[in-house]
Amino acid sequence: MIRFPYLRIGNDSYPVIPIRLYGPDGNVLTRALLDSGARISLFQADLAQAIGVDVESGEPIYLEGIGGRILGYTHTLTYEINGHTFIGRIAFSRELLISFNLPGRHGFFENFAVVFDESRQEIRLLTE
Repeated sequence: MIRFPYLRIGNDSYPVIPIRLYGPDGNVLTRALLDSGARISLFQADLAQAIGVDVESGEPIYLEGIGGRILGYTHTLTYEINGHTFIGRIAFSRELLISFNLPGRHGFFENFAVVFDESRQEIRLLTE
C-alpha cells in the first residue's frame, strides 16, 4: 500500500501525489491531482520537453471536461510512484491551463484500488 497525505494549499486540501515521468532524455518529478473523472492521464507539455518527448509526435486526441475541449498528444511512457514503476498512456497538451497534472483511469487508476480518505486527509493506493 502506498500512502500520501493530501496537499494543503491555503485553506483547502487536495489529493495530490508525486509522480516521476521517464523519457528518452531523463526524468522529472512532478505533482498530479488524482481525478477519477479523467479518462486518460493529462500532463503539461513542458514536462514532455524536459524529458525529451516531442509532444506533437504523439497520437492526437481531443479531451473534453468541465473546462471545455483541449487537444493533447498521447505517448506511452514509464512513470514511477513511490518506488513502484508502471507503463501507461499519457497525453501532453499545450492547452492544459490548470496548475496540476491529471492521472487518468486508463494507464493510472487501473493499476490500483484508490482510496480517498477525506476524514484522514489521505490517499491510499493499493497494489497487488
